[in-house]
Amino acid sequence: TNNNEQQQSSSFEPNLPTVKFDDDPPKDVYEKAITRTLQWLSATAIFGLALWSTVGSKTAEEFFAGYLVEQSLSVDNLFVFLLLFDYFN
Repeated sequence: TNNNEQQQSSSFEPNLPTVKFDDDPPKDVYEKAITRTLQWLSATAIFGLALWSTVGSKTAEEFFAGYLVEQSLSVDNLFVFLLLFDYFN
């Protein structure tokens, strides 16, 4: 049984996820991205309007202000990454 255990332990291979890179991206990738972005913006607007009607305008305004700040910081991070990638080219 000792040889059997050694064979089993030596033949262990982890099941790691693999990443496949295609040379050509799908043609509708931008259309899907725009659609998904519009869906998230719609969900955000609906949630904000629901806050407005149920809790009040102050809470809804705070939500929209926070959402806009977070989106602005997200776009700002993209510019930082672009600068870093350009610098370390």
